[in-house]
Order: sequence, then structure tokens, then C-alpha cells
Amino acid sequence: MMNPAISPEVPLSPSYVLDAAVSRRGELHSSANHLAQMLSASHLGREDLWLRESNHALRLLRQDIEEHISTTESAAGIHHEIISLEPRLASTVARLTTDHEVLLDRTATMAVLFITALTTPMDICVAALRDEGKVVVDLLTRHRQRGADLVYEAYAFDIGGRD
Repeated sequence: MMNPAISPEVPLSPSYVLDAAVSRRGELHSSANHLAQMLSASHLGREDLWLRESNHALRLLRQDIEEHISTTESAAGIHHEIISLEPRLASTVARLTTDHEVLLDRTATMAVLFITALTTPMDICVAALRDEGKVVVDLLTRHRQRGADLVYEAYAFDIGGRD
């Protein structure tokens, strides 16, 4: 199939857009789980390693979120296609776009917390990072569910069980 980055003016079939959504969905699920695992690991006696591993997991999740946004919101992305096929779903797409902004803001907050950890007592930073990480993972879980519901409503195609 044609890569939209190479030729965005070529209309894409719904199967390509859906395949891309399913693939991105799996990546987001995996990186969110990885962040949750890193943040829940014990930090006692290994604070520097915990910070490095957790920060790395956050960067991977942030990258996956940015790629997800880039592909879903592009002219060749699923949001554009859904609005073209089902204009009545534009407000649902707008809600998902708002979710993207919130996810970017919350992951940016976590990045600042990692920097703060260099000069703040570790227990305070660990608690704040774990709390914010739980919020990010919960937001992403709800976002993924709303996205699956949108895809089902637009295409009558269930992407919910493919993680």
C-alpha cells in the first residue's frame, strides 16, 4: 500500500487507515504498560536506575503519542477519513483531538518532574511521578476506548481486542 508520507494526495483505502490505527493502538498500549511497570517498580536503593528507566519509558510513550497524533490528525489519517465518511462524528473526533492535547500536556508535566527529581527529595518525586503516570495511563486507556468506539461507529469494525 502507498505510504501517506510519500504521496498524501493519493486517497487511501479504509483498510490502510484502519491497519495504521490498529498498529498504532498496539504500540500505545505497549508503551503505556511499560511506563506503568517502570513507575511501579521499587526505587529503594536504586534511585538513579529507577529514574533513568522510568524516564526512558516516558520518552518512548511520548514518542508513540506524538506518532499517533501525527498519523490520526494528518490529511491522510483516520480522523479526516471518518469525518469525510460520517460528518456526524466530527464532535467525537474533536474530543479525541482534545485528548491528544491533554496527553501531551501531562507527559510534559512528567518530563519536568524527572528534571525536578535531580534537586528534590526522591520520595516526593517518586510519589508525584507515580501519581502523574497513573493519570496519563488512565487518560490513554480512556482515549483508546473512545477511539475504538469511534472506529466501530464509523466502520462497524471492532479494533478493541487486538492488544
